[in-house]
Amino acid sequence: MGALAQASGSSTRGSPGTCWPPGRPCDARRCLLSVAVSFGADDCPPLTSDSIVEEAVSVEADGLNSYWLPNQFDLGAPGLIGYLAREVTHIELGAGLLPIFTRHPLLAAQEALTAQLITAGRFVLGLGLEHKVIVEDFFGDSFANPVERLVEYLTIVRSMLGTSAADYQGSFYRCKSVSNRLPLGAVAAVPIILGALGPKMLRVAGEMAEGTITWLCGPATLESYVVPTITAAASNAGRPAPRVIATLPVCVTRDEAAVRSCIERAFGVYEGLPSYQRAGRGRPPRRHRHRRRPPRGARTARPAGPSRRD
Repeated sequence: MGALAQASGSSTRGSPGTCWPPGRPCDARRCLLSVAVSFGADDCPPLTSDSIVEEAVSVEADGLNSYWLPNQFDLGAPGLIGYLAREVTHIELGAGLLPIFTRHPLLAAQEALTAQLITAGRFVLGLGLEHKVIVEDFFGDSFANPVERLVEYLTIVRSMLGTSAADYQGSFYRCKSVSNRLPLGAVAAVPIILGALGPKMLRVAGEMAEGTITWLCGPATLESYVVPTITAAASNAGRPAPRVIATLPVCVTRDEAAVRSCIERAFGVYEGLPSYQRAGRGRPPRRHRHRRRPPRGARTARPAGPSRRD
């Protein structure tokens, strides 16, 4: 059975500038933005530095235009991208998503500047909140006011990336008169992509980042909810149309039953996470859908199941 790989593509196909390099007209045949190993079958061999380089080189050779590395409990994506950059010399390289609870924003900015310098302007910084259960049970931190915390985090990161300095006093983060020794313009601007699905997160992504990256989110949800919400937020903030990178697990196999079993083991946990509970049905989260109450006494039918579009 082949390994389950993470594949992602932009849902803004056909819009100039959504493909790599920036400004190149989008060709729908080449609009698969990334391929990155994030999950594997039980019998997959362990990852090694050579196997990661081999995979990334093959992605570039096959004509795909972006390669993303996941980042949670295993290998550090920014460091690996610096390692890959000498072998993978043309395509975009993304780190996603770095949980903000695991590093100070000054460290995130330092890692991003380093990776951008090494990749000669091809690096994309992916940031995310993580889930409450991971932050509190695994990291031992508080998940209180996560969106407000993210706004402070982004304020410092963007200041460091944009001006090489930061001076900020907030509720969660503080830094005073911090600067780096890189002259302005020495490193290309670093795009920031957020892991955003809820309405508050999508608004922050539209206002303060270059886009969002979703996981296990079907086309109906993307079309009717994610893309309009983040695009409106960016427009209201006077920012360019954001990127929407949709990531999904992909596997080519002749053993469907075995793969389905693997999927249940690997992804079953998402059914219990609020951000994902309704994403697979092609709808926004429950609290943001408006239903008309049926007339008193009227009988209502239960939904038949997930949308066929997902």
